[in-house]
Parts: sequence; C-alpha cells; structure tokens
Amino acid sequence: MPHLSSEIPVIDLSLLSNRNTKELLKLDIACKDWGFFQILNHCVQKELLKMKDASSEFYNLPIEEKNKNAMTSNEIQGYGKGYLVSEEQTLDRSDVLMLHIYSTRYRKLQFWPKIPEGFKKVLLTIENYVHGFR
Repeated sequence: MPHLSSEIPVIDLSLLSNRNTKELLKLDIACKDWGFFQILNHCVQKELLKMKDASSEFYNLPIEEKNKNAMTSNEIQGYGKGYLVSEEQTLDRSDVLMLHIYSTRYRKLQFWPKIPEGFKKVLLTIENYVHGFR
C-alpha cells in the first residue's frame, strides 16, 4: 500500500482543463490512493454552496418545524417522508423536500420553508443559475 499523506489531496480544476500533466498525475494518485479530493477553482457559484448549507439547516430543524411545510394528500410538493426501496433490504425512511423551482406555473410557495431565513432567496438564485444553462 502506498504511503498516504495526512492531508487530503487538493486538485486545481483550472489546471486540469489545460491538461496540466502534473495536476493530472495528482488527480490520478488522489483517486487511486484516497478515493476523494478537494477541488480548487471549480467555478461552482457561491449560491450553489449556499443551497447545500440551507438544505442542511432545513433538515436539521425539529420535525415540528419541518412539518409546517408538509405535503398534503393531493400534493407532491412540500416536506414529507419517503421510502428508499431495495429488494435486498428492509425499507428505510428518508426525509424529502419536494419543490418546483423552475416554472412559476407549478411553483407553490406555501410549501417553501420560511426557516432557515433566506431559503427562498437561495432557491430563486439557483433557479436563475440553472435557467442560464438552458
């Protein structure tokens, strides 16, 4: 087994796009020896990273708070419990938050969380970001 550094490998994505041989080798070693790595210069918008944080904050709320955004019997949007199904295992429950963000026609803001503060703003920013790729 190769000797591993105690530091997580750091890969500069901008160098990979230029086919930098040294950075490609670092990526190869990181994948083979570590299985993961940290990426610099990834061009991921800060808003996308904010979405990850906002989602984590929502899922860490008490169940009573999350249930304020609960799905209704005739609606697929909102917070609810889902089941992860596999033939090899018993059912696992999972939290889900289903929201339509693109197309105001299907968007139902009454299911959008008010907590954490700024959640709606982050979602709308993401919608604009994703819409830019269409």
